[in-house]
Amino acid sequence: MSRETHYDLYLDAVDRLNSIIEDIRIKCAKKEVDFNSKVPQRLSRLLKCLWQQVYPIK
Repeated sequence: MSRETHYDLYLDAVDRLNSIIEDIRIKCAKKEVDFNSKVPQRLSRLLKCLWQQVYPIK
C-alpha cells in the first residue's frame, strides 16, 4: 500500500470542498437564492486562495 503525500491529501480535501460548494450552489439555484449573498466574504477569499494554490494562474 502506497502512502499518500500531503499534497495528495490536500487535493482530496479541496475536491471534497468543491463538491460541497457545488451542492450548495445547486440548492441555492433551486430556491432562487443568490449563492454569493449567502457566503461570508472571508470564506469566499479563502476558497479563492485554495483554488489558486491547486490551479495556479499562469
